[in-house]
Amino acid sequence: MSILEAVGDLVGKVAKLDLNMDSKTRGVDSRS
Repeated sequence: MSILEAVGDLVGKVAKLDLNMDSKTRGVDSRS
């Protein structure tokens, strides 16, 4: 695996985590 591939994989994982966190916080906000 090249460095670029490793960085791309890491960015993809972080992006998915960010999206999950955003949807969770939005759900909490709409309930309150």
